Amino acid sequence: MAKKKMETKENQEKVYDEKERRSTIRFYTVLISIIAVFFLLFYFWTSNFTFVLVSGKSMENTFYNDQYLLSYKVVHPEYELKRGDIIIVSVGHIPEGQEINANDPTPTEFMIKRLIALEGDIVRCTDGDMEICYAGTWDELMNPADYPFVAIDEPYAYYDEEAGGKTASCNTFQYTVGKGEIFFLGDNRNHSKDSRYRIVEEDGRINHDYSELKNRLYKAEDVTAVVPQWAINHQKGLQKVLVEFPNKIRNAIAKPFKKLKG
Repeated sequence: MAKKKMETKENQEKVYDEKERRSTIRFYTVLISIIAVFFLLFYFWTSNFTFVLVSGKSMENTFYNDQYLLSYKVVHPEYELKRGDIIIVSVGHIPEGQEINANDPTPTEFMIKRLIALEGDIVRCTDGDMEICYAGTWDELMNPADYPFVAIDEPYAYYDEEAGGKTASCNTFQYTVGKGEIFFLGDNRNHSKDSRYRIVEEDGRINHDYSELKNRLYKAEDVTAVVPQWAINHQKGLQKVLVEFPNKIRNAIAKPFKKLKG
């Protein structure tokens, strides 16, 4: 009888040990799975998305200074840029930009602009009214007066009346987008520069010259990221999540230490 009780106890212990072993295996399996999923999501996120901080007023009233935006990283030549995209353009490697940045305590590495035209397009602006003649719809044998220009609907464009509004001299031009080039504008038309912008430094002073184009205009390969439309639509929510909420946490953590220091 005692022998049977011992065997029963041993069996119960074996069953308990087996259950514990399986429970431990399940725990570590779930834990490893969660960690793996986290790293996969983290890798996907960092490989495809990045945050940008708006500096300046060239994109008002679409975006404002010190706003954070979520942008989608662009990998050329796989990514196809589209007219109307909000683009992040790398400028730090442009010779003119490097010269200016060398003496600037806060160097400009990127610009945020709106893509207006692509290679082969002709853009024309008359007193602020933008038109485009799409690539493939014209050729050099045609009479320029017959070019099929189409008006661009720009509900996002803002013109500062105090700076000349639509009729300001900077809002009348025509440009043919060359091979590999892009043409962009800031939404705040009287307070931004476009793809024709050339920086000239003379006697330590910076002059802004449109009359002579730079040797290398901005190209599609200079676009490093695009702000997706859904990020634009939810910009206020992203601002709270990316800036306001982290700042509250940071201040809450730092507050006791400030009191202790005082």
